[in-house]
Amino acid sequence: MNGVELEKRARFGVKTVRWNQWQDFELPSGIDVPRSKVSVIIPAKTGQEQLDICLAALAGQDYPADLMEVIVVDHGSIPALRLPEWVPQSYRIVRHEEGKGPGAARAAGADRAQGEILMFMDSDIIASRSMVANYVKWPAALEESLVLGFRDFIDPVGLSADDVKSHAQAGTLEELLFPRLGQEGQDWIDNFLKRSNDNQANREDLWNVVVGAGLALSRRFYDYIGGFRDFRVHGIEDTEFGFRVFQGGGVIIPDRACHGYHLGLRAMSVSGEKIKRDRRGLLANYIAHDRTRPRLANAVWQVPKVRAQIISLPDDSFETIQATADDLLASSFTDLGIEIFSQDSTTSLELVEYYSANSRVAVLAGSPGAGFPSPFTLRVAAGVKLAVDSVDKILRNALRDPKGVVAYVANSDGVSLEFWRTRALSRAGFSSAVSSGDESRQFVREMFGESWKSGEEVGISRPLEEVVAS
Repeated sequence: MNGVELEKRARFGVKTVRWNQWQDFELPSGIDVPRSKVSVIIPAKTGQEQLDICLAALAGQDYPADLMEVIVVDHGSIPALRLPEWVPQSYRIVRHEEGKGPGAARAAGADRAQGEILMFMDSDIIASRSMVANYVKWPAALEESLVLGFRDFIDPVGLSADDVKSHAQAGTLEELLFPRLGQEGQDWIDNFLKRSNDNQANREDLWNVVVGAGLALSRRFYDYIGGFRDFRVHGIEDTEFGFRVFQGGGVIIPDRACHGYHLGLRAMSVSGEKIKRDRRGLLANYIAHDRTRPRLANAVWQVPKVRAQIISLPDDSFETIQATADDLLASSFTDLGIEIFSQDSTTSLELVEYYSANSRVAVLAGSPGAGFPSPFTLRVAAGVKLAVDSVDKILRNALRDPKGVVAYVANSDGVSLEFWRTRALSRAGFSSAVSSGDESRQFVREMFGESWKSGEEVGISRPLEEVVAS
């Protein structure tokens, strides 16, 4: 890390990194001394034997027992799962509604968790001796981080919980499991990490490597991005969670020290094509990326790629606001939702009546926040005129020259439109060092970069004069 970057962070008195360059972050001295309470949350359905093996390895962790609780969420097992007699008192099992997926089970476990750090793992994972400790150190030091673990795949035939328990407590687990290693790996993750410089490249899809078999984050950041959601279909809950972590300003860290062993083949090896078919509709709706959805004119998605926010003044008329909103609706780029922030109750009512049948438009009170979880947030002053291809050009500029915010100036009066990366705004909003709009902009400028451009090059013209209804 160079002196300029250190000086920038010191100015804010905050621990963070630029973009997702997690290897620049220096873990503080003493971080290896456990101080944070961690809740290990394990969704499980059937598979009592593999759950016993999973818990046996956790019972042999070198993380202090008084700082660790384990919550098993049984979502619909018949017969119901049980805890082995030998588990510590801090281990408990909760029953969750049958028919809901692992996302809902993880959320139910988090609702009951008491830890400052939440760690999620599957019930078919055997934790290496220091796995919990290695997961915890990142979110304990970098509160907006999400840590991802790695795993090898082993042959589970003949493996018992008693064997795992005794070897885990003796620190010889690798001796037991190494002869069982198979040929299967997760080549797609390894290949992605090679292409993305260990998830540090300036890309829009760094969320792609998030899988729920093993991850950890701070309780505060988990709540900030809204936790896990229930999609029922296996697979989407991990990807969608990772997408929101990323757009919420999270730093996604793949740490090979967070290592475990997977019992048997991974689900994608067994029924991968069916899983891909089952999840493609949900991916298109909730993951705003070119790889997950086609570009269709006037298609309406649950999460648009661009969240446009029209900022009005108290004396802006209905016609002034309408003109800008209608320009956005007429845009050649249609993967966007529109939020109108009106300061006048009468004007707001007129706008609601005018756009009531248009699901892409919402009329809101108050001040705008980050356009989370849409990847981009466009803020435009009411009355600004946009060309049909303005948003297309603005987005192309943002992808070609990544910055946290680009300000477009249409006249001498100042900024007419700002185009933000939502993750930059979100991280500023999460930071305890940011308390005002000016500080938020400075934070984004220094952590993600800022540029200024002429509005003319993207077809933005000066604000319209007030339109007087005849």
